[in-house]
Amino acid sequence: MTRPPPRNPEERGPALPPYLREHGEGVILRLRVVPRSRTNAVDGPLGDLLKVRLTSPPVEGKANECLRRFLADLLDLPSRSVDILAGEASRTKAVLLRGARADAVLDRLCPGGKDPE
Repeated sequence: MTRPPPRNPEERGPALPPYLREHGEGVILRLRVVPRSRTNAVDGPLGDLLKVRLTSPPVEGKANECLRRFLADLLDLPSRSVDILAGEASRTKAVLLRGARADAVLDRLCPGGKDPE
């Protein structure tokens, strides 16, 4: 049984950035991926997306697999919990992090409570 949304906006907790959304199975991240980068890193917000740099080239799913491993390691999740919902062949992606909580993901992406820079 699902709980109805709180009536008081203060009960909802802090507002989430536009690239992060709660989902029934976990959290959805909206990303802009830059392949063939020097390092794997979270660069920070880019409009409504979160910019992520990956070392792998966008060939034969290598960048997608690199993204799954990178997010799993960064967020301390099993690789099988990271699913690309949209954008398999695009640099703009929607990724489901199964079993993750939005506040925990935000803490890992933005240590110290600030958006990654």
